[in-house]
Amino acid sequence: MDLKWVEDEELDAEVLRGLMLDATATLDMATADLKNPRLPRAEGRTRDLVEELHRLASSGVTVRLLHSGVPSESFLTRMRETGLHEVTESGGVPGSFTMRRCIRCHLKMIVVDGERMYLGTANLTGAGLGAKSPKRRNFEAGVVTSEAELVHRGRSLFSAIWDGIFCDECDRKKYCPVPLEEPGF
Repeated sequence: MDLKWVEDEELDAEVLRGLMLDATATLDMATADLKNPRLPRAEGRTRDLVEELHRLASSGVTVRLLHSGVPSESFLTRMRETGLHEVTESGGVPGSFTMRRCIRCHLKMIVVDGERMYLGTANLTGAGLGAKSPKRRNFEAGVVTSEAELVHRGRSLFSAIWDGIFCDECDRKKYCPVPLEEPGF
């Protein structure tokens, strides 16, 4: 079975640089907490998560982001500044960016091109992804796999939540501001 354990600072190399930022067709991400961390680069410089998502969507990758909490103001501000929310499928150009909110989403999962997946504990935050110093970041762990059955099950769960399969029977509706809202910016 193709399964690799990753933890703490390995999340940058294995999950961000080795998985998420290499997406060529689709990028499905699920997180509970959503911020706009500065992400480390091999050269010692940092990059902005929103800039990278904009780069991917603009280059033809269909990006879907599922989250539960209200995104940080920094994330929303950078979306407006970069125009990330305006990247849509148009003129025959593939690629788009869409985010939806489900208050029950507690998944921390990234599925790339329907072929590779990270499943673990890290939210899309600086403390979660290892962008903070070793003395300040969270202790995180997970697995990266290209095992077809695992990736299929992860993607199926993501899509079921994304498509609202659980909404009709959800007992949290009174706390849900707008089921599967797609925020207007």
